[in-house]
Amino acid sequence: MPLREKRWLLAKTAVSVWSASLGLALAQQAPFKDVPPTLEDIRFLYQKGIVQGYPDGTFRGREYMTRYQVAAMLYRTYLAFADDVARRVREALNQDAQARLEEALAAIEDLREGLRIVQEAMGDYPEVKANLEETRKNVEGLAEELAQVSSQMVTREEIGEIIGSVGALENLIKRGEDGLRALTARVNALEQVVRDLEQRSQAAQGELNKKVFDLGGRVDALEKQGKSRPKLTVGGSVGLSNGEPDGEVFVRGEANGVRLDGRLTSDGVQVRAEQGGLTLEHRAQGGLSESRAGYRLFEGVALGLELGYGDSAFGVVRIVHEPDGGLIPGVVAEAGVGAGFHEGNLSRNLLFVRAGYRFGAVTPSVGYYRYQGEEPYSLLEGRLDWGADFGSLGGYYRLVAFPGSGNRGSEWGVRFTSSSNPFVELGVRGTEGLVAGEPGSFSFRYQNATASRTDFTVRVGYRLEF
Repeated sequence: MPLREKRWLLAKTAVSVWSASLGLALAQQAPFKDVPPTLEDIRFLYQKGIVQGYPDGTFRGREYMTRYQVAAMLYRTYLAFADDVARRVREALNQDAQARLEEALAAIEDLREGLRIVQEAMGDYPEVKANLEETRKNVEGLAEELAQVSSQMVTREEIGEIIGSVGALENLIKRGEDGLRALTARVNALEQVVRDLEQRSQAAQGELNKKVFDLGGRVDALEKQGKSRPKLTVGGSVGLSNGEPDGEVFVRGEANGVRLDGRLTSDGVQVRAEQGGLTLEHRAQGGLSESRAGYRLFEGVALGLELGYGDSAFGVVRIVHEPDGGLIPGVVAEAGVGAGFHEGNLSRNLLFVRAGYRFGAVTPSVGYYRYQGEEPYSLLEGRLDWGADFGSLGGYYRLVAFPGSGNRGSEWGVRFTSSSNPFVELGVRGTEGLVAGEPGSFSFRYQNATASRTDFTVRVGYRLEF
C-alpha cells in the first residue's frame, strides 16, 4: 500500500473508532468561517486538535496539502487516540469490572493496530520515530498484562502494577508532543517557503501578463498595419495556344478591404473589383463586352443580386450554399433565375442550378442551365476542381442541346496551374458543334455551329509581389 494511502487510512480509522466508541456531542458552531456547520467530521477533528486551520480562521479545504502537513495531522491523530485509550484503560482498571476490562483490552488492541500503521507511515520522520518504537513495546506489554487480567482473577496489587504501566504509556504520549512540536515547526517553515514562492510566482506572473499584454497590443497594431498596407501583385505569362503565340498580363491589388483583379489576354480584357459583398466586373472578349454589378447578402447561405448590361440589360437573383458555414458542411450549391431585356422587351430568361460536394481538396459538381432567347439551349455541365500546395487542376465537360433544331454540341477542358514562381500553365480544350460560350451568361452565349477544334496551351509566367 502506498504511503499516502496508509496515512489517510489511519485518519479514517481513528475517526471511525472515536465516533463509534465515545459518542461525543459535537458543538453546533462551525470552527472555520469557510466550512458549513453540516460538516461534522471537520468539527470533530478540530475539537481533537488534529486540524488547526490558518491564522485567518479559514480551513481552505480545496487547497493541496504538503507531506509534512499530512504527517503532522496524522501524528496528532495518533497522540489524541493514544491518550484516549490510556484514559479508558485507567478507568477500567480502577472500576475492576470484568466487562470494562474486556473493553479496555479491545481499545489497546485497536491502539496496537493503529500504532503499526503509524510506524509505517511515519518511518521517514526522525522526530517521532524513536518515540513510536518505545510506545509500541509499551503497548504490547500492556496488552499482554490486560489479557491476563481479563482471563483470571488478580489481586489489587497486581492491578496497581498494570496501572503503573498505563502511567508509563501516558508519559510516552506526553513525550510524543515534543516530536509533534518539531514536526509543526517544520510545517510552519515549509508553509512560509511556499508563501514566499507564491508571492514571487504571482509577481512573476503579473510581470509576464504585462509583457504578454504589451506583446498582444504590438501584434494587433502590426496586424492592422499589415491589413491597411496596400498589397500588389503583377505578373504575366507567355507561351503557345493552338500553335500560335499566346500570353497574358495580370495585376492584383488589395488595400483597405478593396480587392482589384485585372487581366489582359490576346482575346480581350477583364477587370473585377470587390469590397465586402459588393462586386463590379467588366469583360470584353471576341468583340463582345459585358459589365455587371452584384451584391451578396449573408454568409453560409448567401443571397446574390446582380444587374448588368451586354448586348442587352439583364438581372439575376441567386442563392448560394457555401461549403463552410452552410447548413450542410462541404456542400457546394447554387440556384437562380435571370431575366434579360432586348430592344425594350423581356425576351430572354435564364434558369440554373448547380450542386456538388467537397471531398478534401477535390470538389466535383453537376450543373444544369436553361437559356431562353433568340437561340434557346439547355446545358448540362460536370466539373471537377482540385487544389494542392503545388498547384490547382480544373476540368469540365458540357453537353449543349438546341431545342427545335435537334442539334447538339459539347465542350470540354482541362487546365493545370502551378503555384511556384515562375509558374507553369498547361491546358487543353475541345469543342464540337459549338461556338464557345459561358454557362449562365446573357452576353457570352453558346451558339450552334458545325466547327470542331481542339486547342493546346502551354505558358510560363512570373509574379512580382509588393
